[in-house]
Amino acid sequence: GRLCTTSAPNAYDYEQFWRPWLDEGYEIVHFTISSEMSTAYNQAVLAAEETGHVYPVDSRSLSTGIGLLVLEACDLREQGLSAEKIAAKVREDADKCQASFLVDVIEYLWKGGRCSSVAAIGANLLKLKPRIDVQNGKMLSTKKYRGKTAKCFADDLLKGKDNIRQNRIFITHSGIDEDIIQLVQDKIRQWQPGVEHIYVTRAGGTISCHCGPGTLGILYMYE
Repeated sequence: GRLCTTSAPNAYDYEQFWRPWLDEGYEIVHFTISSEMSTAYNQAVLAAEETGHVYPVDSRSLSTGIGLLVLEACDLREQGLSAEKIAAKVREDADKCQASFLVDVIEYLWKGGRCSSVAAIGANLLKLKPRIDVQNGKMLSTKKYRGKTAKCFADDLLKGKDNIRQNRIFITHSGIDEDIIQLVQDKIRQWQPGVEHIYVTRAGGTISCHCGPGTLGILYMYE
């Protein structure tokens, strides 16, 4: 009956986490959840000023939205770019990430202070499922679904979109039925047949705490 809570790491935590890699002579590109949602980025910047050779990146996103930027950074690393240049490039790409989630249990957003009690009660009474988009680094409710929610959600994000990067799309969830995952995979192949890789991943503890079970996400990069 109690809500799990989360807290950002402090600068000391970051320094201790990075130190083994720095001692081996590595430079680090470090990605954090959006600075609009957490103090993690500010703490990482403070720690990087102390350690040097670390380039914090404010992802302006969350969950696999961060993962998409990490994979872009890996591609740049393979091209031989320095850590500083990689960080600068992925910062430019941060606003090209589409991170959208369909929330199944709205109580978690309400208890975490991310929606009003009136909105939560109304959504429950009407059996509505909110779509949460990350825009300008913030989580915003952009639409509400009723009925075949996963199908409509996937259609809205994938149908008629001709500027989606075709290298990878993520399906991220906090625990859902396999048939829903299969439905979304089928929708990706239907509306974006040129996509090279479809990755299915489980949301981490922080996102699951705030969005609750049954959350479904579709995430990709725009050109």
